[in-house]
Amino acid sequence: MSSFVLVHGSWHGPWCWYRVVPRLREAGHQVRTPQLPAHGVDPTAAAGVTFADYVDRVCAAVDEAEEPPTLVGHSMGGHAVTQATEDRAADLGRVVYLAAFLPADGQSLTDLDLSGYGSELVDHVVPDEERGTLALDPEGAVEGLYHDCSDEDVALAQSLLRPEPAGPRTVPVDLSASGYGSVPRTYVECTDDRSLPVAFQRAMRESVPCEDVRSLETSHSPFFSAPDELVGVLEAAAAG
Repeated sequence: MSSFVLVHGSWHGPWCWYRVVPRLREAGHQVRTPQLPAHGVDPTAAAGVTFADYVDRVCAAVDEAEEPPTLVGHSMGGHAVTQATEDRAADLGRVVYLAAFLPADGQSLTDLDLSGYGSELVDHVVPDEERGTLALDPEGAVEGLYHDCSDEDVALAQSLLRPEPAGPRTVPVDLSASGYGSVPRTYVECTDDRSLPVAFQRAMRESVPCEDVRSLETSHSPFFSAPDELVGVLEAAAAG
């Protein structure tokens, strides 16, 4: 039996794991799916949310685990799990990046965004400076995130996506060799990803090597389009 903490990405909430969680639990694993502040159904006002709030929410889920968990971050969630790995290094078995941002020490999501990586989402992100949020228009969601997903899952996602806080994206991670560097890393690349193209996923790994790399032939959302394959990859990663 393994323990997993699954952290969602931008505009999503724990609901995105609804096909994955029961499969992991049926296999005997423990699973926690923290909800980042101002995401999902969390009532926190977006304007006041900080990157530290994200990290605290992830760390709380790690603290609740009965054994050192495998910490999984999807997409933007990679930013939060990176800092949480630094802060909870002694309590983790492994960190897994699922088609996720993989920042190096001193990098923020904004830094990685500015690198220009060919995402199809770029023209579909709608900033609201007054509210301090970033939204994703419906057309961009389908083309950039869900092109290989069922109509049912696309409809579900479009009904639940919500604008997210912009502020946390600008905060760099602060990492050390004795903390973050001591935790084994797995990267699960999605080779048909239009949001974080696989070339960008691989470029990030040149700066932050991951000793274990696995591939899924899916879009950015394998939790919808290939849940069985994703569960198998997560189980294999946790087993080392």
